Amino acid sequence: MNKFLIRYSQMRAPRLLRSYSTVRFNENFNQQAPDPKPKISQFKYPLYHTFLLASTAYMGFHVVWYHLEYKEVEKDLKEKAERLENEMQKALDEVRTEVVDSKPKRSWLTFWRNS
Repeated sequence: MNKFLIRYSQMRAPRLLRSYSTVRFNENFNQQAPDPKPKISQFKYPLYHTFLLASTAYMGFHVVWYHLEYKEVEKDLKEKAERLENEMQKALDEVRTEVVDSKPKRSWLTFWRNS
């Protein structure tokens, strides 16, 4: 039993951490305590909303750009179609005048004379 007492007396008592027993004061009692640093989780929703707003703005501007680009391309294609139609109409008119000029002019009475 003597060995037990010697060994027990040499052991340290376990140290208990008690948060209620320690009091820490600010250096300046008259000023407010500084705000705690923000956590990363507090930025999750603002970053999400910023990303959502940026994506919406990007898609909106993209739709406007496509609409303006469509108007420009449509204008160019209409001009090209009109130019080609005019060219085709000129070619048809030339052929028509050549055919009409190449036919000999006959009187309407020739039908009655041949019969």
